[in-house]
Amino acid sequence: SAEANTAKIKNCRIIIIKKGGEDQHAEDTGRITTTASGDTDATTLTFTPGSAGWYLILAAADVDNSSTTPRTRAIIEIDGTNKVTSEIHVGDTTTVWSWGAMCVAALSKASHSIKIQYSTSTATTTTAGIQRRRIFALRLDKFLNAYFDNSTAISRTTSTSGSYVDKATVTKTPVEGKHIIIGGQTIDESSTAVSVFSKLLEDSSDVNEALKEPSNASDRW
Repeated sequence: SAEANTAKIKNCRIIIIKKGGEDQHAEDTGRITTTASGDTDATTLTFTPGSAGWYLILAAADVDNSSTTPRTRAIIEIDGTNKVTSEIHVGDTTTVWSWGAMCVAALSKASHSIKIQYSTSTATTTTAGIQRRRIFALRLDKFLNAYFDNSTAISRTTSTSGSYVDKATVTKTPVEGKHIIIGGQTIDESSTAVSVFSKLLEDSSDVNEALKEPSNASDRW
């Protein structure tokens, strides 16, 4: 009830970007389900770039599961290769988890397929659901300034929250003006009794900080 519990929210931001001629998107809002443990297509964006170039891929969806024990898996796949994989333990059968992920990809002047895929970690006995699925592919070289560090290899640390370890860094001197800074990662923790911290910095100032104690040691979000 509202009297017994307090919901909190911070670092809320809304960004509107006008879609350019070489930007692409796909959207499916209805809820679909699967009992398969193999990755299942949920939404597909297929297009051919006018020329080779780098794209920022943004994907989002709401996921759920019929059981509190297994995990719902959500993936960005590009041309048959998994680029981002999340394993989400919903914790409650009525919970709907808002999932989002991003990556950058160098796409040639050929047909490419970008997919959101999903599955359940316990096949046949539980049902994974996914809805409000959206994929955006933004052509990076059409922006006046577009810089990125694509650090995808897994890293491990036992550092405490008072001593962060750098994972990805962009150091540039851009043209003066307003800039959008977007950061993304997949994180996990080997213990369900410990929280994992991550944050985004602009110079030495915190832009965003998150902490999460996993419900299952196999969670990745």
